[in-house]
Amino acid sequence: MASSTCLTKFPDLAYMTEQNRITEAILAQLSKEILKRDQIGNILNYPIEFPMKLIEEISLLTALKYWNEQITYTEGDYIMNNLFAYSVTRDSIDISCWFLSIAWECYLAFDSGEFYRDNDDRSIDPSEKYTRPLVKSLLKKQKLI
Repeated sequence: MASSTCLTKFPDLAYMTEQNRITEAILAQLSKEILKRDQIGNILNYPIEFPMKLIEEISLLTALKYWNEQITYTEGDYIMNNLFAYSVTRDSIDISCWFLSIAWECYLAFDSGEFYRDNDDRSIDPSEKYTRPLVKSLLKKQKLI
């Protein structure tokens, strides 16, 4: 009862709760595998305009969940690769539709963990060596950790 009273007194809280539920559902769907553009469009509800704000929010949430070990590196990498693919495979690509700095930085952080470099110690996972410090830096800049 207390939570419904709280939602009645603070209607924005109900919106935030619903938006969080939707964002979590999007993350779950994007994190399972590399998807085709139409599949990603369906998950994002086929927005008419490029969903820059949503992609930024999903990127930050992906970084935060990875940092807090609530998702695996692979899940985070799938999410960011799917968002990037969606941004560059739209029918009409406009430079303003490219990733904004937060999404781009998060994409590059996960991208950096996809492979070993020539001189890397093979006993150290590249996602731990490269991705985790870059995610930490992103989250610190955003004052989330």
